[in-house]
Amino acid sequence: MYLDDVAPENGRGVGSLPTRENRTTNAPKENARNYTLYNIPEEIVYTPESALKEGLHMVEAIKDRVLSIKQGNKVRQEVWARDLTTLQSQGSPKTLIAVCGATGAGKSSILNAILDDNIVPTSGMRACTAVVTEISYHKKKTIDADVSFLTEAEWRSELKLLVEDLVDEQGNIKSVKNLGNEAGVAWSKVHAVYPGIAPERLGNMTVDQILGADSRINRILGATRHVEAKDSKTFGKEIAKFIDSKDQRRGNDKKKGTDKNKPKAPEKEKEKPKTMGGSLIDLLKRKAEASAAAGKEGTATPDLELWPLIKNVKVRCNARALETGAVLCDLPGTADANAARNSIAKNYMKNCNCVWILAPITRAVDDRTARDLMGDAFKTQLLSEYLYYDSSTITFIATKTDDVSCEEIIRSLHLKDDPELEVIEAALDDIDARDKVAKSQKTDAETTIEELANALRDTRAHIREYKDHIEALENGEPFTPIVTGPNGAKNAKKKAKGKGKSKTSGKKRKSANDGRKSSKRRRTSDDGDADEDDLAAELAEDSDADFDDDDISEADSLDDFIVDDSEDDDFGDKSDKEDAQSDGSSNAGNSDAEHDEDMDEPQSEVTVEDLKEKLKESREALKAGTDLKKDESEKRKEAINIITTLKKERAKLQRQKNGFCSLRRSEFSIDVLREDFRTGLKGMDDAAAEERDPDSFNPEEDLRDYASINLPVFTASARDYVRLKRQVRGDGDPICFSNVKDTGIPALQEWCRALTVASRERSARIFLHSIKVFANSVRAYLRAGEGVTAEDRQVLRDLYETRLADPMGIYGDAEDDEEDDEEDDYDEFGYPIPGAFDARPKMNGTPQNPKVVGITAQLATAFGEVANDCVRGLKEKFRDGLEDKCQVGAANAAASAVEVSDNIAGSMHWATYRATLRRNGSHRIDINEELATPMSKGIASSWGKVFESDLFASFQNAANSAITVVLNEVQSKCPVGLQERAGMQAEVSMNEAKLAMDKITGVVHDALQDNQKDVSRSLIPHVQSSMFDGYARAMEERGTGSVKRQKAVFHTFVDDHKHEIFTGGADIVMGRLNAAADAVGIALTEKLFELAEKVEVSISVLWEGGEEDPAQIRVRRAVVDHINEIIDQASIWLEAERLHATALEEESPAA
Repeated sequence: MYLDDVAPENGRGVGSLPTRENRTTNAPKENARNYTLYNIPEEIVYTPESALKEGLHMVEAIKDRVLSIKQGNKVRQEVWARDLTTLQSQGSPKTLIAVCGATGAGKSSILNAILDDNIVPTSGMRACTAVVTEISYHKKKTIDADVSFLTEAEWRSELKLLVEDLVDEQGNIKSVKNLGNEAGVAWSKVHAVYPGIAPERLGNMTVDQILGADSRINRILGATRHVEAKDSKTFGKEIAKFIDSKDQRRGNDKKKGTDKNKPKAPEKEKEKPKTMGGSLIDLLKRKAEASAAAGKEGTATPDLELWPLIKNVKVRCNARALETGAVLCDLPGTADANAARNSIAKNYMKNCNCVWILAPITRAVDDRTARDLMGDAFKTQLLSEYLYYDSSTITFIATKTDDVSCEEIIRSLHLKDDPELEVIEAALDDIDARDKVAKSQKTDAETTIEELANALRDTRAHIREYKDHIEALENGEPFTPIVTGPNGAKNAKKKAKGKGKSKTSGKKRKSANDGRKSSKRRRTSDDGDADEDDLAAELAEDSDADFDDDDISEADSLDDFIVDDSEDDDFGDKSDKEDAQSDGSSNAGNSDAEHDEDMDEPQSEVTVEDLKEKLKESREALKAGTDLKKDESEKRKEAINIITTLKKERAKLQRQKNGFCSLRRSEFSIDVLREDFRTGLKGMDDAAAEERDPDSFNPEEDLRDYASINLPVFTASARDYVRLKRQVRGDGDPICFSNVKDTGIPALQEWCRALTVASRERSARIFLHSIKVFANSVRAYLRAGEGVTAEDRQVLRDLYETRLADPMGIYGDAEDDEEDDEEDDYDEFGYPIPGAFDARPKMNGTPQNPKVVGITAQLATAFGEVANDCVRGLKEKFRDGLEDKCQVGAANAAASAVEVSDNIAGSMHWATYRATLRRNGSHRIDINEELATPMSKGIASSWGKVFESDLFASFQNAANSAITVVLNEVQSKCPVGLQERAGMQAEVSMNEAKLAMDKITGVVHDALQDNQKDVSRSLIPHVQSSMFDGYARAMEERGTGSVKRQKAVFHTFVDDHKHEIFTGGADIVMGRLNAAADAVGIALTEKLFELAEKVEVSISVLWEGGEEDPAQIRVRRAVVDHINEIIDQASIWLEAERLHATALEEESPAA
């Protein structure tokens, strides 16, 4: 709004505010509109967001028109300014979703999958995961975050506890090797923030001395740092400057070579897989033994780390799942030592609209269902706080659905005869059968190839000897055949044993003559024989070349298929070894006998022609054998290809089987979780009913329609979703699912958006209706005075316009300073200055001393009584419905307190028990909560019944009745000429009032809900504060036997004070409920006074005078035309909303 006045143009618009479109004139532009004009509702593609966008444009247009006219008195200016501000601040409502789950539940992985980016940390130190991370939407493409750090007081309080966890009774530092216990966690935090302090020094330092050890920390405490990055990878690097681990930074420096003097990371650290690049995972700790070792380096002073000082992180990103207003709040999975972080988590739980509970699906299948996962205390809290149960209040998410054991699932769920599984199993059996055949074919081919390789080797030897023999005969030289002689096979084995064979692949034989020099003489008389010899030599020499059966198809010639001993590692070497073994075993002891036998056999004379014929036959056999081996190699390759293909098909089918089993388990788990949730609710209802009236309690009678309570349950695999989406590079293939839908993440993403639908639809509808009502109010004012005489207007003005009834103090005491001060609340004409006084004390005058008259005063007086009646009614309902239950619950809690306390003490390790006492009972197990649970359970059901009832119906009826009385009175006292117009305006005023009343009811309802949540959570802090002395006394025990004495001291304290603790708790609860009722009264008083002003502003058009300035009259007429257009557009949008809602209702049964 422009506040600088502009000189009037042509005498128009004196004293009014200029428009945004034209700061030199008060007349709005004719075409100054940002909203779209529609003729019929069917032209609109309706969504709540589009309605909000167009509505805001309409509000801007109305504001510009309003600023171009005179707005009458100050009350109207204030009321309209308030209404415009409310309309302009309209935005999509936020739906806070608290995400809860124990460590290892996969919360962060699920959230990253929902966000389609690696933003939330997925691992780290336990203390780091205690930080609340809020993730919301913004339109920017960047990822922004605000990192808030603990204040000095908060860090001092935590540091005190950490030092106590580290130092034993003698002032010595406890072992910090185990980073999972209290001392280990404490050391990792203290050492991270103060790396220069050695462990042995801590025992001799006070908290103040530790705080003063590094002045940099003091500048960080209480601060908030902003991070902005273009993507998650950059975001991780930027935010790591504040809360990264020095061990990770050291590793990065080493990789870059920036600091060679820094110590090497332990091998164990090096072996850790890299985290998701660029995600917030890099924010959190991967603290290991290296942290403790670093503290012992003496003079080394590594960089400090800030992660222990983080209070909470608020992230904003452009995730589609959050686009409609959902805000995900990743809450700690375990209790944390820091009270500030715990308080933040509890506030989120109190303010959230929905709760998501996450747990691995295997726990549900193992019958550890919602009852165990939620716990009695947590479920009691939910029943107390989320009173109006609907399908969006609580959601259960079973995570890690890719963690499957098919045989176990098939057996436990009796799926063996499932038709779909039978098809998969049949396909797997078929693959196994085909695989068996292919492997058999491969084996047969390899056996044949091995036999052929041996035969070809022998044939080559024959060819070589035939050639040598022929050459010897032709030269007249003597020749004794070895391989081709009568004992050729035995001699060949002897020769093979003596000479050996090359086993180096890729090398050829030295020569065709086994190392002898070949004759330099060449035959020239028979060219054909020479060619044959050359061919045989080539075949023989090339037979030793490398041969890869898998590359057979790439061969270029027959020679490439000739195989020697080293051709195939699978069977070639084996054949050689078998030959050598056979030769050694069978012939070693009988060599002399064989020699004698050879000498005794008669030798027939061999001719050259015979040898040539045999040489020819051997060559033909060599070629045929080589071709046959080629065929067998092709068969082997074909079998290998089939085996490879079958392996891929089997992997695909196994994934299909995994997915089938996972989905069937999910269906089973959903049913189990829903039924168990119903059973748990019925159990709590029955317990409360039995407490209320044991004589008439009937366990067979359902106290509510449990069948209609359908707990929303989702099953999801973040890991397979991320792998299918390739969200993380190098993360491998999915285990179970082949399509994204089956992972369950898309359904969760849509659920995240759907949770906001009801609030978005309702908000858009109310917004459009509010625009129309306000525009009607402006139009009525612009038409004021038309056809009405000044005398008639003055009659109504005198009767109903708010002003001082006695501005000169005739009825009051003029000398009363208080009265003089109160008169300062009115302007020079005796009219009240808006907002200068509280409605009830100022409006409730007496007949002897009336202060203010008019519609606002009259309604404020009536509304004061309405507010008082509402507060009284609330207190009566609280008293009747809860007071007795609180007393009974207190008695039950007192009766079980000692047993509960002793059970906790007996189940804890002594060190954990001491750490719990040191933290006033709130650590890994909250003793205070466990002690208060019997009382909370006793009142939970009654609590729900009280707050589920319509607490404001009578208030709303009474307020509307008061308004109707006033409007009827105005209409009845109007001059005859105004009767008809007064009736029409009274109807407009009533519509405005009803809309405002609905908003007021929503405000006070929300105020009551906030207060009742605070009250429902007040019992545990009361128990804790009442037991401070008990915790302190127990911790005073030191020395030998101190653990036993601590338990005894605490036992005695609980036994001595249990009644006063829980009786006091009942008083606290009732006292705070009454305070909540008073808070409702205050909220009502404020809002009802605003309503009284609004009613008067609306009806005052009956007596406000018409504009006489011609220029202003023209401006008003132009504004009326624009306002009419906006009213029409708002009506069209409302009809489009109705059509949209009808379509959704028609679709819902099918869905």
